[in-house]
Amino acid sequence: MNLRLVFIYALFILTSCDTATRISSIENKSQKVQKTQIQSQTELDSFLLPYRAQLEKTMHDTLAHSPQQLTKKKIESTLGNWVADGMLWFANEKLNEKADLAICNYGGLRTKSLPAGAILLKHIFELMPFENELVLIEIDSTDFKSILERIAEKEGWPVSNGFHLSLSKENKILYWNINGTRKANYKIIVSDYIATGGDGMSILTQKPHKNMNTLIRDALILYAKHQKNLHAQLEGRIVKEKTDANEQSRD
Repeated sequence: MNLRLVFIYALFILTSCDTATRISSIENKSQKVQKTQIQSQTELDSFLLPYRAQLEKTMHDTLAHSPQQLTKKKIESTLGNWVADGMLWFANEKLNEKADLAICNYGGLRTKSLPAGAILLKHIFELMPFENELVLIEIDSTDFKSILERIAEKEGWPVSNGFHLSLSKENKILYWNINGTRKANYKIIVSDYIATGGDGMSILTQKPHKNMNTLIRDALILYAKHQKNLHAQLEGRIVKEKTDANEQSRD
């Protein structure tokens, strides 16, 4: 997508708010509204006006269709599964990285759902409005276990297909594997936010990583176009089990 168009779209969102939404506080005193502020706002609105029709048309481009609504929830969700699968698909199919797993923090999904029916460009922008990029990180099994413990504490994050994690009712790890096996080292795909320690992932800051110079949003746009009909389902990637005091964790 044209970078200028993206920039203008962001400005359009910021400037299309009703003036009432800009009130940060109410005080029992009058305040002067600077004439230059009004002029600046008017000039910006005038600048954006010719682009509004083009922006509306572009953001309503249909990327794919979905037979069902994809929703965000813990401990596993159809929306989370789709996003994580898209991240892994792009890294492996488009960049040939041969990653083992993609992980997305729960807060990284900025909408609660993608609708059934037409999936528009604007839906992906709403899902991933920030300029987060894909990053590949190589870690050993010990550090990987620490990541899983953080995911368990958070009661589940979106993870890609082939991953299985069982948790106790206290959110302790009972068992995990990737495609039925474990290894000494792993390649994982995350956002640059997570790679730089965001959301409690400080353990990743000192690990070797490779920035793939691709926005997660752009990867998901291509993934939607590739699928044509979005496919995502609950697969038991992360499950929470009821356990008794005598059950032992399987490490």
